[in-house]
Amino acid sequence: MFPDTQDVKNATKKLTGCVSRPTPENIWESVAIVREFIAQARDACWGHGRHRFILASDLKKEAESFLQRPVSAYEFCAALLLAAPAPTTLPHGLIDVAKFEGLKVKFPPLGRIGEYREGWARVQAEIEHEIACERERVALINQQRGMA
Repeated sequence: MFPDTQDVKNATKKLTGCVSRPTPENIWESVAIVREFIAQARDACWGHGRHRFILASDLKKEAESFLQRPVSAYEFCAALLLAAPAPTTLPHGLIDVAKFEGLKVKFPPLGRIGEYREGWARVQAEIEHEIACERERVALINQQRGMA
């Protein structure tokens, strides 16, 4: 299951260097999909060689390629923190979004990630469907609260 807005809110508390912080409600859908991509990519590439530190921006480019849409550094960093288990980052601790271009993530080699593209399309469709259902559920709850 994907993270909810409370999970996103908790993750964004560990992000620094942001002039404007989007609300968790505005970014949770994107964070959920990117988080799933990170988890799936790590699993798909796990046995493909020695894990090493790569630039987070390179992993973000791969995510954008698979998702076929842009992802902000802020959303990507929040998704990194929610990936289970969270990848090791350099520097450790809080993530400074303003210094995103220098952020490194310990990750398996991405050389064969393209082999997973077809499987990812199915996963992405499932996640987007779950998100749409969750959005409807939340809207219904909010509507019922408004009537009470």
